Amino acid sequence: MATKEILYLGMDECFLLELQAFYNNKFPLDECHIEAIRFESDWYEEFIAKSSRAPHIIYITFPIREAFGENENYFYDALIVMKRNLKMRSTAIVGIFENKRSLQSYQNFIACGLLYTTILRESFYKFLCDTCYIAYGRNVGMPVFARATKINCTFELTSLASIVAFDSERLLIDTDIQNEEAILHARMHLFDDFKAETFEVTQSFPTPQEGYFDYSYQVAIPYCGPWDEVTEKTIEKDTVETWLDFNRPDFNVRRDCFFVIDQDASRLYTINRSFQSKEIYAFCKDDFNSDFACIETLRPFMIWLNFGHSLVEGQSENDYDPIYAVIKYILGCQNYQPIIVLYDCPSGGEAVNKVYGYPKMITTQNFPTVAVLNEITNIYFAKKGQEGLSKSMYAFHFNDPRRVCEIPVEIEITNLTEHEITFYCKKALPFFMVMRCTVPVEMLITIVPPWWDLPITVSKGHHYMALINGVSMDDEKILRKFVNQIIFSPISEFKYVEQYNEEKDVLMSREEYEAKQQQNAEESREENREVVARHIGNRRSKL
Repeated sequence: MATKEILYLGMDECFLLELQAFYNNKFPLDECHIEAIRFESDWYEEFIAKSSRAPHIIYITFPIREAFGENENYFYDALIVMKRNLKMRSTAIVGIFENKRSLQSYQNFIACGLLYTTILRESFYKFLCDTCYIAYGRNVGMPVFARATKINCTFELTSLASIVAFDSERLLIDTDIQNEEAILHARMHLFDDFKAETFEVTQSFPTPQEGYFDYSYQVAIPYCGPWDEVTEKTIEKDTVETWLDFNRPDFNVRRDCFFVIDQDASRLYTINRSFQSKEIYAFCKDDFNSDFACIETLRPFMIWLNFGHSLVEGQSENDYDPIYAVIKYILGCQNYQPIIVLYDCPSGGEAVNKVYGYPKMITTQNFPTVAVLNEITNIYFAKKGQEGLSKSMYAFHFNDPRRVCEIPVEIEITNLTEHEITFYCKKALPFFMVMRCTVPVEMLITIVPPWWDLPITVSKGHHYMALINGVSMDDEKILRKFVNQIIFSPISEFKYVEQYNEEKDVLMSREEYEAKQQQNAEESREENREVVARHIGNRRSKL
């Protein structure tokens, strides 16, 4: 049986001991390989080396944000590079946080690929059962909880999405939500006057712009006409352009990318670190199968192919020429002709050009050195010139809270425990997608393959099961009481829980709920403004 590769990053020795004991108890010793890395001065290089082997699951205990310091930027870098390696998209990355506030301050990690979270507690047994199920699809003894059934309440969840790039006319949004309509609904936190939530989709892409979502959409900023009044659905163009001009020092220029097809994932880290100071980043694919849709979406200016690994397993040279397949795909894309670099290639460039008939092809006998890469990219940027730079889009830094937006998802809740939730949804949602729920407590849910027998009603859409996570022990008490109440007193709508109180009914009236929601929204906006201000202050202090 295949070895279960598990990686832990953190400083919590008690959790590490419980992690090791759990897997040693649930599986034979020779089936599990657990490695641990401490958050110390040299953690980054070790983490890069070990995570590039694509472990099945990575556990991380996050320090409080104030203690994370510069490590936060390094970790964003490692997480993003990891998710841009298409081979590692299936790696489950899960986190343990000091408290709810710490988890909320790290919400950008959730929008960058963190699948499951928990708050520090005395026992992690349930958390380890859940994450084992996420990584390996095996129920190894999850606790059974009281279940409220046949709830049939409509509700709105939110999916965390990412604003990948933007300019004065458009925004690029990566999301796990498949949107087949001409309109995309999203809540953004760009600045106070930006209240629009309805956007026209001007272009859809077959694969995401970044490596950790499933879909990508370009939407138009909804400007009002020259003689129209600004409404909650529109904004003046001058307002957006003024915001762009004022905040330009705090944005990245959206970087050009190149694409690597190589089985050695560690090279991706080397490449990204080499070009950290340039406006360049890399994606990595580990095989030469015929699915090259990501190339059309990303349109990398350069594609590197490992000539030595170019044969698909089980095929001979007479069956399939993967390099020709890549070139054929590129020639089918309109207005697109990237540089192709063949490395580990014994033949010279002219000979290869004659064979494949592609003009922009470079060959090298070894993996390109940093000096060679710099030379190639300098030539590219010289040709790109000021015209290309003037058309560049901007991007938020990965830890900028303005990067995260929320996409509403209408559901009908069917079952609820303090651990699981099931619901109908007319949209197709992928497994392991993370969404936010605000009732009865602020919590996250991660969609998983169901182990309950869920009935199907075609008119209601898909029936999903999700694991509740990101809750504290106090939240679990509220959930437990809420579930017990609706078991004995069925409800017609989900209602807000203010706080856990043994003497007080936790259900509020609709009017109280709406007032509390408005208060929470105001508090969230104020906290978001403070975080953005701190982020901008930190960035400018380093300039």
